Amino acid sequence: MRKRFITVVYLTIPTALWFISHGYIVSQYSQRSMPNIARISGKDKMGESDILNKEQHKDGEVSNDGSEKCSATWGTFGNGSYLTGSQINEHPTNWPRDLCSTSQCNDEYFVESMQFDGLFVHPPSQFAICTIQKNACSQWRSVLRKLFDDNPDRANVPDHFLPKKSRERYHARGIHSVFSNPKATRVVIIRDPLARFASVYMNKCFRGGCKNPLCYARGKTQKGRPISFHQAIDWMLSQDPARINGHWSLQSEHCNLKHQLNHYTIIVRYEKDTMGKDASCVMEMAGIANFNVRNRSGDPFWVDLSETTIFNKMYRQDSEVDILKKLYTSTAARQLMEKMREDYELFRLPTPSWIDKATGEWFDTLDYNRCNAS
Repeated sequence: MRKRFITVVYLTIPTALWFISHGYIVSQYSQRSMPNIARISGKDKMGESDILNKEQHKDGEVSNDGSEKCSATWGTFGNGSYLTGSQINEHPTNWPRDLCSTSQCNDEYFVESMQFDGLFVHPPSQFAICTIQKNACSQWRSVLRKLFDDNPDRANVPDHFLPKKSRERYHARGIHSVFSNPKATRVVIIRDPLARFASVYMNKCFRGGCKNPLCYARGKTQKGRPISFHQAIDWMLSQDPARINGHWSLQSEHCNLKHQLNHYTIIVRYEKDTMGKDASCVMEMAGIANFNVRNRSGDPFWVDLSETTIFNKMYRQDSEVDILKKLYTSTAARQLMEKMREDYELFRLPTPSWIDKATGEWFDTLDYNRCNAS
């Protein structure tokens, strides 16, 4: 009988870096909830009656078949509570219905002025999502390509130009139809800024042979060599987080969230151990769950990450917190929190509970022997 080892106390840095830098969901999620709904067809069809008849997701906690809704345990966004889990915005702001009756809706400037970078929109299903780097962005851009092509069997490969392609296909009127409809599903995925920063550092400054040009903290003479987390922190503290590359910038700068957050109906809190379940629920609520498939066998695309195998060893989900405590010192964590204050305040994110227990043993010196070539 094959033995499984669930808990490993000691993490080497290369394995730890691999673990935290991979935001995608890789382990099996045993429960699948997929309603029997008709496939969405007609990529460019957008009937007003279909829009108006789309079921509103906020009507109670019980589905039409009497079962508990997948979002029944979610909180309410904007009621004064912290974003500790996924929440529903019960009073979103919708764009004026008559906005597209003016010539401004036909003007390309309308789209550009809204700063929609990262926004994927699909008017036929009255669905929109703001995709943000390191917040399961690649996974969403993979599964949503199935929806965009109306092909659940499409290969699971992310299309990083998909948000732009969707806006180019449906134009300003399509975007308006989703953001003016009170029954549309509009989603944004938010992650704790400290965890997100560490994930970007691991992915852009350690992997790929330490040559990724998106590691802006690396000096010109350091190409091909790893840099310390301390150096990355110092670089970030010297930057304007609203005016740097999207991987490193404030989440509030994406999709113009700093001005339009209340236009979204669902605020998902990114956590690796709940992302699979929450993402599946989002697709169910939007009526696009039939695209939540990984293969022809019907296995769900979204699965939770409670444990994962790395270098033939099994690691538990709580290892990410252990890694963050080793990377950060308490002082550095609080300095970066202050730098990212706009995100913490806008999204009502609580102070991470691990900060006062941070040891910073990996802050200056990492005991790796080589850069990860993968």
